[in-house]
Amino acid sequence: MEHTIERTLKSVEEQRRNREQLERAQEALAYDALHDKLTGLPNRTYFIQELQQEIQRCRETSVHNYAVLFVELQRLNAIADNFGFLTADAVVAAAAQRLQECTFHHGTAACFGTGSFTVLLSGGDAVSQISLFVKAVQQALDAPYEIEGYRLSVRTTIGVSLGAVGYETPEQVLASVNTATFYAKRNLKRRYEVFTPAMQEAAIARGQLEHDLRLAIEREEFLLHYQPIVDLAENRWVGFESLIRWQHPTRGMVPPGDFIELAEQTELIAEMGTLALTMALRQLQDWRDRLPEFGDGFVNVNISPIQCGRGGIDTLVKSLLAEFGVPSRALKLEITESSFIQLESADIAMWQQLANLGVKLCIDDFGTGYSCLSRLQTLPIATLKIDSSFVRGMLADPERLEIVQIIISLAQNLDLTVVAEGIETKAERDQLQAMGCHYGQGYFFAKPLTVEAATTFLQTFPNPIPNPI
Repeated sequence: MEHTIERTLKSVEEQRRNREQLERAQEALAYDALHDKLTGLPNRTYFIQELQQEIQRCRETSVHNYAVLFVELQRLNAIADNFGFLTADAVVAAAAQRLQECTFHHGTAACFGTGSFTVLLSGGDAVSQISLFVKAVQQALDAPYEIEGYRLSVRTTIGVSLGAVGYETPEQVLASVNTATFYAKRNLKRRYEVFTPAMQEAAIARGQLEHDLRLAIEREEFLLHYQPIVDLAENRWVGFESLIRWQHPTRGMVPPGDFIELAEQTELIAEMGTLALTMALRQLQDWRDRLPEFGDGFVNVNISPIQCGRGGIDTLVKSLLAEFGVPSRALKLEITESSFIQLESADIAMWQQLANLGVKLCIDDFGTGYSCLSRLQTLPIATLKIDSSFVRGMLADPERLEIVQIIISLAQNLDLTVVAEGIETKAERDQLQAMGCHYGQGYFFAKPLTVEAATTFLQTFPNPIPNPI
């Protein structure tokens, strides 16, 4: 009898332990389902549940308010590329800890994705101090991270959405905060934005423009305008810079400022670049075949950093030159200085292949970045183009004038030609010529011209061109 009782007690105890283990396992599963493993913060599912409850509280009382922040860490990809994914993960985990410390007394922080977090602030007091809170978060997360002996840094962008707007679902809140984050990324100085209805209207318009832009590429609605490049000493045109334009079927001519940035953000700029290169070479062939006046003229075509990063430009150029029967010396490719300093070894090899073909490389907007001088000597560069921001107003600004002189002297020392952009007055033209600048372009000579107007220009103003009025 005694053994039977003992066995029964052991069985009951074992069942109790099994139940406890099962309960702990269930609790662990429930916790894991609502928390991020890397950071330990609540995850997206948990956050949306909390946000839904907050929206409901707002419906129940008009005095209640809340705010949602979307916090995004920039430069994580660069850290992962240079130091490895584990190091980048360590930065994310450390940033999550700092964010949790910032929000401990104010609200709920959650992990929303790789390198992105959300914060829910509840109550009027917290919302009224939103600007101070955002700045405190940025200051905390932007401070350097000591990871495995490395001192690493990130930059945060923050979008904010206030519950007072009257949202009905978490999806509406998150859509608004995402829109605010998009604008925050463009605000390089402050790096945070609070959502406004005007932003939503702009987002809808932007979405429609992106849709139209994709269709425009398929339908080839783009065309090129051509701005003359002039030899300052001999007062004769030597070539054109091609500039892409969009002829929208209903909106008419869309200014470049309205679509170039969007094309870069969506990476549609690469497809546009291929179209521009094809159109430029087709036009080169036409002018060379029909107009003796064109002679040894050339056309410059701009290459975007995204198109450059995808590679294969050398193969594309070689194929198009052969297709249109245009000599390589008639084509020059322009990349901005900011793109130039980011060139990888594969890109350098690609540009060398183009140089071997006889295609010239120009550095556009020179002076606005921080080029490595040794790279200027090792890459097959033929031309530096002085950015118009230095040319404009240089006669009244000694610092700008000195920068222009430095660039011209640098080009001369490296045996490069130099082009000044944005020339608008005869005094600017004369000053640049006296300083030794080879070529110029700008409204003083001609605005960007349609194909028809450029053709007329070639036929009406053979080299040398008359002095503009």
